[in-house]
Amino acid sequence: MLWLTLGLHLAYTEYMKTAKELVIATTPSSEGLIAERIARSRTLKRWGAKIYPWRKIHARSFLPDITVLYLGNLFASDASLQGFIRDLAAKQQATVDPSFIVLAFANCRRPAADKLIQLLRPFPKPERVEISWCTNAARLGAVVEAIEPKLEVLRETARSAAEAPRPSPLDQIEKVLAATRDLRSKTGNLSAQRIADLYGVSLSELGKWIGRSRQALNKTPDAESLQDALGFYERIARLRLRLSDEDFRKWLRTPNALLDGNRPLDLLAQKHMQILSDFVDDLLTGNPT
Repeated sequence: MLWLTLGLHLAYTEYMKTAKELVIATTPSSEGLIAERIARSRTLKRWGAKIYPWRKIHARSFLPDITVLYLGNLFASDASLQGFIRDLAAKQQATVDPSFIVLAFANCRRPAADKLIQLLRPFPKPERVEISWCTNAARLGAVVEAIEPKLEVLRETARSAAEAPRPSPLDQIEKVLAATRDLRSKTGNLSAQRIADLYGVSLSELGKWIGRSRQALNKTPDAESLQDALGFYERIARLRLRLSDEDFRKWLRTPNALLDGNRPLDLLAQKHMQILSDFVDDLLTGNPT
């Protein structure tokens, strides 16, 4: 039993190492001090919860794994609340990876059911929106703990249904294809080892990003089953048309204002490969967004 308990603990610890992002956003009317106290929850500390003013979330292109919008007693102000909801709903629509939203209210009195329906209706995925009343550290921590297993199941489903990168107009240009030909083995398949070497990461790290073990990548780094997942990294590596390998690795590790201040490596760790692939396409065609 001890070994089973230890094994479960190690598995859970390893699961938590694969970094999930939790952001607590405060509105202009909410009290920052309360939000800070909420973030002292052990659960939220384990997540490395960040506290941002709402404008910082508003400026993002996509949502983190869990977004907590701390609304205080804002429910009485429908106009302000609906503005936040519309913005969050649009970002939920634009977010490719599994994510949840928590609307956290300080007040304990719930409105009528029709009000809650109105609150949830703008969201394209209302089943991924939780509403928390009487919100304090313990309450919010419990909500996040309930979301964690749902988030992991959704991630597993997404990994098992991994798709190849969307087709790009650059796929037909020989000069573009030649820029990443060195990432392929003698069989013509993309090699995980060659991609890891170019990106300056270990096979273990690359394996975490694509949902494969280091042992599997070591055994057959150019396996047919890896080609769709590795295709994203080939697309991103096309930036070498403009950058040397050294500068490409530096670009991967530099915060980018056009990526909401994230480093490209951060997006890969969060499995936003398609977003980064499209971004590189835009850079190469002169249309960065």
